[in-house]
Amino acid sequence: MKIINRVSFLILQLLLFQSAVANSYEREFHPNKTTFFKNPSNQSIQSWCEMHVNAYSDNTFFIKQSQGSSEVNGATLSAGNTMTLTVTQLQPIEIIEYKKSQIEWTNLGNYTILAVCLNS
Repeated sequence: MKIINRVSFLILQLLLFQSAVANSYEREFHPNKTTFFKNPSNQSIQSWCEMHVNAYSDNTFFIKQSQGSSEVNGATLSAGNTMTLTVTQLQPIEIIEYKKSQIEWTNLGNYTILAVCLNS
């Protein structure tokens, strides 16, 4: 019975790992370029992103909500709203894109920033 429970547990872990991998993605934010987060669906998308940055430079984003509404680290943005966000190495960022939304992220720094994200 212990062997069956152990096998069942390992199968469950494998399924959960595959689910997490299928819902993960990376985003590169190049210096002075705009990157778009778009959600054309009728459902919200929640992502947690870990930021990978150059520790010795300014790692600031200019963020503009161009359509619909979203949340970035708990700050609600409606169409036309803007904000700035400075990030540090390995900082987690929560992004909630509500239905039919689009957010523009512009990296104001001199180095590429990588976001490793997981949808929940």
